Amino acid sequence: MTIRWGRIVLTCFGTAVLVGVAGLVAPELNAGRMRAPLEAALRETLGRPVEVREVRYQVFPKPGLSATDLVIPDEPAFGLEPLAYVGEMQAGISFTSLFTGRLRISTVRLVDASVNLARKDDLGWNFARLLSRMATNVKQTGSAPAVEIRESRINFRTGTLKSPLFLNAVDLDIDPPDATGGSLQWRYEASPARTDRAEEGFGRFTGSGKWRAAGGGDGTLAVELELDRSPIAEFLTLLTGHDLGVQGRFSTRTTLDGPLNNMTVKGSVELEDVDRSTYFGLRGNQWALAYEGTLNLPGETLQIATRKPREKAPLPLTVQLECRRMLLDPQWSASFAFDEIPAPALLDFGRRLGARLPEELTVLGKVVGSISYSQSKPLEGSVELREGRVTLGAAGPLAFETAQVSLSGEGVSLAPVKVATPGGRQAEISGDWQMASEALNFKIDSEGLALTELDTAISSLKDVASVPLLAACTEGDLRGSLSYERAAQNVDQPIAGGWTGELGLSGVHCALDGAAQPVVLESGTLALKPNQWNLRKASGLYGKQPFQLELTHTGLLSARRPYKFKLNIDSIGGAEIDQFLRPALLTRRGFIDRTLRRAQLVPAWLRARHAEGDLHITSLKLGEETLSNFAGRAYWDGAALELPDISARWDEAAVSGRIRLSLGGERFDYRMKGHVDGVEWKQGTLDFELDARTTSLAAPFSPNLRGTGQFAARSIDFGEDTLKQVSGCLDFDGQRAQRLKIGCLEAQHGGEWMQGQGWAASDPKADQRVVVDLTGAHRALRLTGTLQPLQFESATGDSSRTR
Repeated sequence: MTIRWGRIVLTCFGTAVLVGVAGLVAPELNAGRMRAPLEAALRETLGRPVEVREVRYQVFPKPGLSATDLVIPDEPAFGLEPLAYVGEMQAGISFTSLFTGRLRISTVRLVDASVNLARKDDLGWNFARLLSRMATNVKQTGSAPAVEIRESRINFRTGTLKSPLFLNAVDLDIDPPDATGGSLQWRYEASPARTDRAEEGFGRFTGSGKWRAAGGGDGTLAVELELDRSPIAEFLTLLTGHDLGVQGRFSTRTTLDGPLNNMTVKGSVELEDVDRSTYFGLRGNQWALAYEGTLNLPGETLQIATRKPREKAPLPLTVQLECRRMLLDPQWSASFAFDEIPAPALLDFGRRLGARLPEELTVLGKVVGSISYSQSKPLEGSVELREGRVTLGAAGPLAFETAQVSLSGEGVSLAPVKVATPGGRQAEISGDWQMASEALNFKIDSEGLALTELDTAISSLKDVASVPLLAACTEGDLRGSLSYERAAQNVDQPIAGGWTGELGLSGVHCALDGAAQPVVLESGTLALKPNQWNLRKASGLYGKQPFQLELTHTGLLSARRPYKFKLNIDSIGGAEIDQFLRPALLTRRGFIDRTLRRAQLVPAWLRARHAEGDLHITSLKLGEETLSNFAGRAYWDGAALELPDISARWDEAAVSGRIRLSLGGERFDYRMKGHVDGVEWKQGTLDFELDARTTSLAAPFSPNLRGTGQFAARSIDFGEDTLKQVSGCLDFDGQRAQRLKIGCLEAQHGGEWMQGQGWAASDPKADQRVVVDLTGAHRALRLTGTLQPLQFESATGDSSRTR
């Protein structure tokens, strides 16, 4: 028999043309008469009424009917929102229905659909009820249509609240049970996404599953899920809603099996290209983590934990994850157990989970322990840092063998740990820190700590003030205990903290405001209390001048003079006093400033100085004279320094009075009002009352001195001339030609009263001699001598003995 290939080819070609023409023409044909049968068939399949607007014929992809802009309602109990909005529905017609006269649908294809999966506590999931109805329909009719969903979106809702999570670009094929009581099966591809992020989704899931109806429940599921290799950062953004900054890629395979309220979860995740060199020590390797757990879909809870691998070396950490309100408002919590992971990894991980750690903090070492985390509260747990080195800004590194760190709520606690400083000193530190409120307290104990290392460490701490007194010091050694405490930050008040403790000082160099040279505290004890500090039993040097000092400062605003002191000096001269006070003088004004009478501002440090205390000088040398046991209460307020009641000894004489020093000018202005009583001279005694001023205490003393006074003497013996009583007035000016004038002079010589006067020239050629003339009714007397040393003789008698 001859086969006519030409006819066969022509027939096939003609058939193809007819099918192609039918595929083009059919969608243009209105199939309005098929609307009612199609609605009835969909109602029978879905168990709910479906309204179809416009119906068209179709040839591709399967012969049947198509409709656009469908709304598939949900059960009223789940709310008013429809089960699905469908851009286009394609219904394949069962071939057998052409002979029965009753339209039956073999396939339903939904294109560009938005499906809403809803759950209510008393009803469960709407999709489970829909699948149960389809399974019942299978039992009744023996068949059900296959469902295909293409390029669609699946949303999740609990009650009336929608979840931020949804599935995008969904391709889903659902096959009805092939026999009564069989499983409903499906295959799918989808991209999980969030409503608050780009709609493209995070990665691509593929897999398959089975669902079997169970009496009175939501049935049982068996699902296989595979996630293609995806960025870790994108997946964490999907779960938490923000980017944690973790780099690298991962893929996972997971199986879920069991009833919807207790599904077993098993799977593994592979990590690749983790590009942080310290991130759990994973760089440059591929790591696999096996995990298992349970999923309660109606309760929206998920619990999974990693398992140790059987063959490969275990990772240095294990992880447990839990999620509640998984669809509506995912609340994640996690616990991590560490086994000598790199400390920088944990530090970086904590920052990305929201811990408010200082950016300048660097930690090296190995971490052992566990911490937990949830979105509703910060990290909690306890870890041990081994072989650690900690650096904060310019401070450190501090090295230690083991440190115990605890986290509770917003708090971080450091148990006492012995550390070695960069300078090789030893110290023990401990403390607590509240990250949110900025509350902070810590303690430092050391038998020998360098001041520079302490200052560097404190300056690296945010909003922590320097240790009082030591803030102005640059070097030295400390020993003892030091604590700092700062209460929780108050919105209405600035952050404030205080130091307490007791420190021994050795060789501490401090810069004192207004001092030309540093003060060296060779020894002493600094005691710190809230709003007060005390420097006790301190001895030191100012330049080459030794001193002993007790100093107290109070921070109370009501204190008029916050500084209280007790200063002892063994020996000092007037020049050294001038040198110490010289920075308080103003620089000499220029010609223009003097002409325009521009006022000079007193230095800020001088205006702010308010102190009082006791001053004692064992030996005070002023010019050629020396005062011993000089003592008085001093009051220093800005540019005024006053000693209202001083006492001293000038040989056997007693010195008392009031001293006032005016600072803040171009030169010193010392002024003293007082008495000198009991000067033994010429077998008699002299008493003086003086009001003197000088611009310098340095030698030579007399050229800068000026003042007035009175004196009285008793039983002054000049040999043949003895004065029983003498009194007079003094007027001294070291810059005047006649520098000393003695007036209102009266003397009793024998039984006769004499009057007179005296004077002294400042001419060096005159040998600074003093001449005193006394005149009485019967005789005249002339006395000549010098003030330094104090000696006089009668011009007609023997030379008098010097004092």
